Amino acid sequence: VLQGFNEPKSLEALELFADGRGGYYPQLWSTDKQPNKMVLDESCTHWCQADYATTCLVRALRQEAGLITTTTTEYLTEGMSSRSGLYFANPYLVDWFLARAIAQDELAASLRSQLLAEILASMNDDYSFGLYDRGLSTALAILSMAQLG
Repeated sequence: VLQGFNEPKSLEALELFADGRGGYYPQLWSTDKQPNKMVLDESCTHWCQADYATTCLVRALRQEAGLITTTTTEYLTEGMSSRSGLYFANPYLVDWFLARAIAQDELAASLRSQLLAEILASMNDDYSFGLYDRGLSTALAILSMAQLG
């Protein structure tokens, strides 16, 4: 929803999800029962970690709204090789969020080049992208490449 609205106050509310190291949790959690938080137990510990795709999206939204970002280029670079999203099944969606997160970052030139090269290397013989939802994957790959220039 926040992608459709440029509301800095709403984006500031996302800081509740910050992990304090540059990442963002996709949901709030606690070890004991609290309002609006998931209770942590062994079955859901994988959901209680900073999420790369969520972090990329929050960084992109904050930049686009002219807000200060706490996620560094180094953080994004370190997560690049194992990028994924806990709640994002399509890898091109993660790539699009990363492309948006680094598009305006002068320090991310090599990361932009690497991401662009990886997207282009994944192109199918018919110039589409992805193996399953080719329409969505191709659209997201195009959006990513446009964002990367």
